[in-house]
Amino acid sequence: MSAPYRGERVGTISSKSKGLNSFSGSQYTLGYFFDQWQTEFSYYRYNLKNQEIEEPDQDSITNVTGYSSFLELKIGYRLNHYGDTSFGWLYISGKRMSFHSDISDTNIKGTGYTVGYYRFYSIGYKSDIEFVFNYDAFLGVYKKCSFSSNADLEEDKKASLTLGASIGIGAQYEPYNITFLLKAAPVVDHVIYEGEFNGNDIDLNSGAKGVCFGFEIIFLLPNEKYNIRK
Repeated sequence: MSAPYRGERVGTISSKSKGLNSFSGSQYTLGYFFDQWQTEFSYYRYNLKNQEIEEPDQDSITNVTGYSSFLELKIGYRLNHYGDTSFGWLYISGKRMSFHSDISDTNIKGTGYTVGYYRFYSIGYKSDIEFVFNYDAFLGVYKKCSFSSNADLEEDKKASLTLGASIGIGAQYEPYNITFLLKAAPVVDHVIYEGEFNGNDIDLNSGAKGVCFGFEIIFLLPNEKYNIRK
């Protein structure tokens, strides 16, 4: 996590790793698909703590916190496997990002888009309980951003980036389409501004990056086209 702060120079803050709880979050998704088309709406949030101020001559730890939260609407083409719950999904999305750091009361709001691909494999066609493997990857930009901070900066957005991936393994109870996955998900959300501080031109970096480890529960309404019952 990075943001400007008030001082003789402009520096950054970053999450100071004291264990897995220095970067945590959750995600909630509601979706619908009909034949080859699928859409999803998601809200997710990442919380950070134990942040570190990086100055030219010293490092110091502070207890301030921060977060990144997102609203995202996806729509795309679904590659179904009839008689099987495996599928692929090529999608685009509209994405709204809100970033906050207590250091310098930094706030960023960005609106942009992503393109991505999601893949879900279920293996074990003659059993109600199947092994599941899935992955997801996306890349995008924030086209419109607003920035506020008490670090006395003048700024103009220069570039932005949002990217991420996930990989998961688990099991599915196919008759009722319930899946439990253990997952790892690296994410990056970054905005670069051209700024001015004390008469000097600077590049100002703000955003968050990290890796989340956790679990995911997926429930889909059973459909005779995809679910095999004994």
